[in-house]
Amino acid sequence: MKVTVEINRPDDIAWLESMSKERRNDTIRNSITIGRLALEQYQVHIDGSKHLDPIIQQFRNEMSSVVDKTLESVTNSVQSIQQTKQELLSMSNGIHQQLAINTNTVMESVKTQQSITEKMMDPITSRIDKMNEEVEKIFSVKGTSNTKGKLGESLIAGHIQTAFPDYEVLNMSNQAHEADFHLNTDFGKVLLEIKTYTASVNKDQIQKMYDDIDRTGIELAIFLSTTSGIVGKKQIGWEVYGAKRTLILFFPNSGLSQQGIVFSILFLKALAESGIQKENSDTFYKSEEEVHTMLQMFDDFYSDLMYIGEKQTKLRFDIGSLKQQVDRLLDELYKQSFELELDQKRSLEKMYGAIKEKLSIRGKSLDCYQWISNQMDISKWIASLSIKSDLSVLLSMLYDRLEQIEGIRYCYETSSSRMLVVDGSTQEVLCECVVSKTKAEISFQLPKTFDGSISMKPRYESLKGSELVIPLTKTIECYDLIEHRIRQAKQGQLFV
Repeated sequence: MKVTVEINRPDDIAWLESMSKERRNDTIRNSITIGRLALEQYQVHIDGSKHLDPIIQQFRNEMSSVVDKTLESVTNSVQSIQQTKQELLSMSNGIHQQLAINTNTVMESVKTQQSITEKMMDPITSRIDKMNEEVEKIFSVKGTSNTKGKLGESLIAGHIQTAFPDYEVLNMSNQAHEADFHLNTDFGKVLLEIKTYTASVNKDQIQKMYDDIDRTGIELAIFLSTTSGIVGKKQIGWEVYGAKRTLILFFPNSGLSQQGIVFSILFLKALAESGIQKENSDTFYKSEEEVHTMLQMFDDFYSDLMYIGEKQTKLRFDIGSLKQQVDRLLDELYKQSFELELDQKRSLEKMYGAIKEKLSIRGKSLDCYQWISNQMDISKWIASLSIKSDLSVLLSMLYDRLEQIEGIRYCYETSSSRMLVVDGSTQEVLCECVVSKTKAEISFQLPKTFDGSISMKPRYESLKGSELVIPLTKTIECYDLIEHRIRQAKQGQLFV
């Protein structure tokens, strides 16, 4: 068969022209054959009638098998999960039952201890059977802020009754303008306001506290913010408010643990017994800045308390997580808990004593002293002594000389003939001036380490018991010597 074909593609023309005529004809014939076979094969694939149907059917069969196996595996997994869930529920019920049994055992054991152990431990053991319920309440509170506030108030009231069983705690939260609680303590009635907010307590709440104080007339108050700060109060502090001079202690971020409220009560007690709220313009007092300085001195005390509290919290957590071993470990764990609570109470009492000591001079209340700041003050004191005129002149000469010594202050004890000269920075007593009907003397206290060796001027000085005494005279040398001794005492070199 002879077929004429027109070729237009330049590449094909160049390719055919590069061949000989005989080869060109063979190439064209072979290309037609190959093209026919390719077209026939392509048509078969397009139709799918010969090859694709078996392949598709096989694929469908395999997919069906895989899907069946997958569904079976999923079904088995679901059944396994349900079985595991049932086992976990069964284990949970067993744990709760064991917890109830162990709780009853603990309560019976605590009842047989000594009376002091019962007093410290009974509030704990009486709540063990309600521990799960209380924890659930704490961590699942979804109600209003009032619900959380009631929970915080309940916890703090429980801590007070545990730490101070002799104090009467009156819940006043249902009565308007009465704060949350009234505490009847051994140092007076205390107004207690407790806030459990997520944000800082604002000025309106502080003003509400002031209004409650004005209405009740109570002279001691504690404003406790357990879970947030207080506007204007960066750290624990106090202030004297109103006509009744009510002493208010502010404690931001005190926490819900026992340490915060116990520290607040003991610190307020120390301030109240020191007469801070009774101060006036002439009374010896500690400023708020000085008290904050003293609080910094007690950081170590409070760090110890927080460390003890953390250990106690971890200990209680261990008790809850090791219920299966409670029969073997519970006695030892509660012994440690009891010792930690005793350590905490001792630390608080030690801190309270240190605060009280710092807020007084030689063991006397601060309101026993009046500052001497000018000539009128010294004249007022001298007139109150009802002494002879020559003694009045000597005391005036002493005052004139004291005015020339920098860094000292002086005050007199009310209803007494004693004047103290103190270091203005440390409030340490340097010497005393004791006035009788016939004489006035300056005395310096001998230190406990005094070895009996001292250089004196016998004309003016003498040793009487544990004191170095200088009687006041009209000679200038006497006052020169007194000034010299005061400067030595201020530098700690009086008996060096």
